[in-house]
Amino acid sequence: MVSFGKRVPAMPLYAAFLIPLLIVMALRLIAMAARPHQRTAEAS
Repeated sequence: MVSFGKRVPAMPLYAAFLIPLLIVMALRLIAMAARPHQRTAEAS
């Protein structure tokens, strides 16, 4: 993503590759946040 992002000002066509990457990353983060956390066994 960084390599595409640095090239967008020089060649706006790279935005066509960067935008889907950002969308997929956001969807994955939302899915991870919505998933209930599993707790591991804690020693007491």
